[in-house]
Amino acid sequence: MAFWFWAFSLAYSSGFFRYHHHTRLPLLAAALLCVVALPASALVQWRRVRRGDASAPAALVAHGLTTLAALALPFGLTLAFSRAPRPWHLEADEAMGAGLDNLALLLVAVACALVLGVALTVRGARRRAGAGRGAS
Repeated sequence: MAFWFWAFSLAYSSGFFRYHHHTRLPLLAAALLCVVALPASALVQWRRVRRGDASAPAALVAHGLTTLAALALPFGLTLAFSRAPRPWHLEADEAMGAGLDNLALLLVAVACALVLGVALTVRGARRRAGAGRGAS
């Protein structure tokens, strides 16, 4: 949620980023990249299964690996900035905002994994039911 506030702030006024601009823009870019990559990965894996290029378990594993890679960027930047010297060091409200961003990204990751898992399960159940009717 916080990264949408940051995106709005950047669009509205770049003055918001003058305070600790060393860390705000990299964290915003990482969060936006991650929040786009998570549902994109789920969609790509869904399409791979529908085309028959991958099994459902393989698609879930691939999505899980992509999720870990996508989350590594914002979490890694937050960790690096929290240990960096000034002017790169996260402080006060900015550290809290980065933590909220990471929490929101984690929730998006869980939601994407759940939606993909449920969709693949329902698809598999329908295919098995259809194959069972066709065999009788």
